[in-house]
This record gives sequence, C-alpha cells and structure tokens, in this order.
Amino acid sequence: MSVPQSHGAISALTYPHPLWRYLLLFQSWSQLGSWLLIVLASTLPMHALLMGQKGAPPLAALLCGTSLGSLVSVCMVLPVRFSVASAGAASMRSLLDTLARLGSVQDRRSGASAVYLQKLPRVLRWNEGAVRIAQHRGAIVVSGPRSIVGRMRKAVLKSAPVCVSENVSD
Repeated sequence: MSVPQSHGAISALTYPHPLWRYLLLFQSWSQLGSWLLIVLASTLPMHALLMGQKGAPPLAALLCGTSLGSLVSVCMVLPVRFSVASAGAASMRSLLDTLARLGSVQDRRSGASAVYLQKLPRVLRWNEGAVRIAQHRGAIVVSGPRSIVGRMRKAVLKSAPVCVSENVSD
C-alpha cells in the first residue's frame, strides 16, 4: 500500500507492508503483550479505587474505555518510510535534530544505517517505535513509526523546500 507521489527530492510517506498488516494494528506479539499489560496495569487499580462506590462503572466498561483510548498509541507506531534523494549534510542534520527533539537516541549503527530508540523505560518502549536511517544509493531512507517519521519528513521539507519525489526502494 503506498501513497501517490510527485517529482522532486523528498518522497511522500509510503506504507511498505501489505494492507492486511495495517488492519491488524499490532505489528508483533510482543507489542500486543506489552499493550495488554499496560491496559491491565492502568485499568485494574482504577477499578479497585472505584469499586463499591455508587455509580462506579463496571470493570468491562473501564477495560473497554482504556483499550479503545490506548489504541491511538498503537496507530501512532504503524510503519512508514520516505526517502531524501540528495543525501546532503543539511538533510541529515535536520533528521537527527528532529529525532533528538522527539527524545530518541542512537541504539546501534551498522554500515550505512543507524537505529534510534525512544528514551523511555523498556516496558513502555516498543520495538515498533524504532527509527532506521539508512544511506542507500546516494539517498537517505528513513523508516519507522508514522508519528515520528511524519514529523521528520516535515522537518526536512521545511529545511529544504523542494518538491516531492519518487520512492527509493531497498
């Protein structure tokens, strides 16, 4: 599934996986397990505090509300990617500055690519939230969660106002 694109140096956001992967929302079993743990850890104490009080919602209603409300965070880490055709120092600096402002730190580097993670406790950090920046055929390819990668693309567009280009494939 991909987004229509124009010509220029910065591609549009694309969705690299098949549509059915996005319909599932959860991209891994560990993400599902972590999400369930967070929902239960926040709902059960709330239920215990409200239990016995007049007009307190039943546990099922609390679980439903917490689950639906927290799905926003799951949607924010759906995987996307974009590329910058001319891999200049200014573009790379803009990408790295945006990552730093969003609270990410470099986790590992391998050849022409680097992986950045959010500065959160491990229990609150999903692997799906990792951002990968790679140099590929003279272009910068950025992939990761929709919420972070979308902001990174906007920052690059602001720093180098050019048209949108074709996608660079791996």
